[in-house]
Amino acid sequence: MGYSCIIIDDEPHAIGTLKDLIEKYPQLTAEATFLNIQSALSHLNEKGPVDVIFSDISMPELNGLEAAKILNSHCRFLIFVTAHPDYSLQAYRHHAAGYLLKPVSFITLVDLIDTLIKKDQVFLQAPSAEQPVVPVEQEELIFVKGNRKNKFYKINVKEICYIVAELNYSRIFTETEEYSTYILLGELEAKLKHTETLFRVNKSTIISLRYVESIDGNTVYLTNKKNFPIGSVYKPFFHELIKNHSLNL
Repeated sequence: MGYSCIIIDDEPHAIGTLKDLIEKYPQLTAEATFLNIQSALSHLNEKGPVDVIFSDISMPELNGLEAAKILNSHCRFLIFVTAHPDYSLQAYRHHAAGYLLKPVSFITLVDLIDTLIKKDQVFLQAPSAEQPVVPVEQEELIFVKGNRKNKFYKINVKEICYIVAELNYSRIFTETEEYSTYILLGELEAKLKHTETLFRVNKSTIISLRYVESIDGNTVYLTNKKNFPIGSVYKPFFHELIKNHSLNL
């Protein structure tokens, strides 16, 4: 079974080096390469998803971590390729399937791809009739620390309407309550990456798609009458998300 892939990196030399390594691996085929994420998304929207996306992290305008949620929707495996080892924890918090440190060696590439292929083949095996798969719906809960020592509040993620950044803490709003907790918005976003309903629309705001009432230009309106501007960095991904769920675009 062959696996298709694309490469995203703002350095042409890095693209060429990685492409040469991929060409030596018979089960991988590099369909296209891109110098920025926006061009890659245009290609994916037109041609459809691929099996693997190799993406650099540090890029101008929009980096790989900021785009991780959208990139993951266009592939089975998102692999970050970077010269910065400090990004490894953040990469996996953004649900990356793998992390390669530049300069990438052929052995490192093969080890990672072989591991992913083995996991993929196990996943694709159909369950036997004696062992049916029964879906389990789990309640999404988080606990946030309050202002008092050793006090934590339980919040159902599905009830979060929006979250706003305030200096070194974040304010979480549900339909009926407001919680303040000392955590930066970026860290909170990383902890909530497992859910597909929360989406960052600007540098200081995360909204829940469950509570979106309408979108007018670069403003999103929530059912609780709150509205927030859609930042230029996040606009392509937010509008693409809406496009993927629209019936008449």
